[in-house]
Amino acid sequence: MDILHGNKGKWQVTIRALRILRIATSVKRLRIIIVAIIETLPSMGWVSLLLFILYYIFAIIGTNMFGADFNKWFGTLGRSMYTLFQVMTLESWSMGISRPVMEVFPYAFLYFVPFIVISAFIVVNVVVGIVVNAISEIAAAEAKDQEEMAGSAGSKNVELKAELVKLKAQIENLEKLL
Repeated sequence: MDILHGNKGKWQVTIRALRILRIATSVKRLRIIIVAIIETLPSMGWVSLLLFILYYIFAIIGTNMFGADFNKWFGTLGRSMYTLFQVMTLESWSMGISRPVMEVFPYAFLYFVPFIVISAFIVVNVVVGIVVNAISEIAAAEAKDQEEMAGSAGSKNVELKAELVKLKAQIENLEKLL
């Protein structure tokens, strides 16, 4: 019981911090981005599969070529994949990984450069393109919905104005009769 009560304050603070998520529903542009990200999840799954295949191929090559001399980075398939993730994110890949490998294997750049070009530039740009496309489609759909709402509201305004003109005419007729 004391464990639950001791954490009660922490949970309340956490729940209060999550209130900020309400902003997502109230700010139109933020809501569009969140909806776009959610709608792109299936496409992101396919991009992730493509990226996994790329990692797998390059990890096999890296383990076979560099695993014996650089066990820390390429000793197993898992280590190779983790190293490739570091290379893809461009986190100290040059001085930390590729240059030491190139001291032993001078033609290792033929391994690292194509991987970086394919993974970091092409795949990441595909992901950005998918999200941007989804955002533009959602924004266009919302703009169309607003135009339709404004059009129906505009026709209602015209009808109301016509009714007001008729009512004014009837009131003037009644005033004349009085």
